[in-house]
Amino acid sequence: GQKAFAKMLCCNYKDFNYYSLTNEIKVTRILNSVITRNQIILPKRLKRMSMPGLISSQEKGNSLIMLTEYIQGQEATILTSKRKIDVYFKTMEFVQFLGTKLTPKQKSFISKRTPFNFTLLYPMLIAKAVISYPRVAFFILMGVPIFLRCLPILFKENKFVLSHRDLHFKNILITKNHDFVIDLQLCVLTHPFHDFTTTLRYRWGEDHFYIEFLKEIIKRNQGSKYFEILFRGLSVN
Repeated sequence: GQKAFAKMLCCNYKDFNYYSLTNEIKVTRILNSVITRNQIILPKRLKRMSMPGLISSQEKGNSLIMLTEYIQGQEATILTSKRKIDVYFKTMEFVQFLGTKLTPKQKSFISKRTPFNFTLLYPMLIAKAVISYPRVAFFILMGVPIFLRCLPILFKENKFVLSHRDLHFKNILITKNHDFVIDLQLCVLTHPFHDFTTTLRYRWGEDHFYIEFLKEIIKRNQGSKYFEILFRGLSVN
């Protein structure tokens, strides 16, 4: 007699969608445990943040299903620009905080996107982009030196935080008492700037807000020595 959210995948072979849902089940289960264990020490500014609990998951035959706690809320798209920016950074900080509280065993179950992964994938992205969009091949190739310039710093820093990688305002639900982050299917350990670039990539051009959002990202990171080089390089990637 209770409500739940369900995600279900039916497929004859294990494709990207299958592994994404598998990752979401795994990450949700781990982070539910981390939240329970660290609720008392959650920083005051993050007390409103939460995520739906995992009820169950089941794989049978060619179907995979995930049931999570039912949240009656509104998407963060309804918020004012100022509130959107505030809740975005709090959500990102919340996910990163949970990442710092992972046990070594829990961390071993979460995928990493390392500088090596970025380097290995980039030539294939270039080839695919040029084939798919030959009219703008010149501009695609212009990005190559920008990306290559950031690689030595990526390898030198070798930073990893827990990153949502699909963080936009339809993936944040607002309720009276809590703000919930949902859809963790792409969540991995990777460079802290990666959330910025994926959010802007997916949503750029939707409205004028994303220009203001970009300005806020730059403002908050202007003290970082390598921010511009890394941000430009990861954006190109």
